[in-house]
Amino acid sequence: MTDLYSLMGGRIINGATVQLKAERLFVLKTKL
Repeated sequence: MTDLYSLMGGRIINGATVQLKAERLFVLKTKL
């Protein structure tokens, strides 16, 4: 049960980091 929870938590964290990176790239592109 803890493994499944940690796996889902990891997916959520990875998704958030990817979204933040995408937003940063978008901001950099718009500034350029």
